[in-house]
Amino acid sequence: MRIPEIVPGIYEVWDESIIAEFNIAQKGDFSALTLPYGTCSLSMDNRDRRFEPRSKDGLFQSLEERQGIDISVGVRLPDGTADYKKMGVFYQFSGGWKTGDNGLTMKWDLVDIIGLLADRTFEAPQILPTTLGGWTKAVVSQLGTNFESCYSVDADYINLPLTVSNADAITGKSCGDIILWICQATQTWPRAA
Repeated sequence: MRIPEIVPGIYEVWDESIIAEFNIAQKGDFSALTLPYGTCSLSMDNRDRRFEPRSKDGLFQSLEERQGIDISVGVRLPDGTADYKKMGVFYQFSGGWKTGDNGLTMKWDLVDIIGLLADRTFEAPQILPTTLGGWTKAVVSQLGTNFESCYSVDADYINLPLTVSNADAITGKSCGDIILWICQATQTWPRAA
């Protein structure tokens, strides 16, 4: 038995009686030629309208856009206990939901932090960063102050020098472009944890 766990401010365990479908994909690209990001889709039984986004007393009213949802998958062991493995933190954005099966299920599409950043326009700080760590922080902070510390860079690479000689080169570019360029320039690759 596999049980995704979701923590939307309150702790709940959704089991096979609630989850109609669960898919998770976590991508990686060592070449840094594409921007890989993880996706998660959940389809929940919605016959009782508990997951209805428009319902005032529904679960979705308590979730905010860009609120992180920690997802783990558990396997029931022979002794009856469950062994959980963290799959990552995923975020709802741009609605992220749709009804299916004539309203009997609610499908919820989530992305990891890289997916949340991918298409966002990069707003360059007044003073451009000069290290890999500085550029990573500048990109992640595009999501607001709550996200400023939601990244890590390997200690061996965080202080790699990385400068932009022409600020116009990054004007109007997406955060996804910036992530790819800083990874290509430092021979690293992005991955959501």
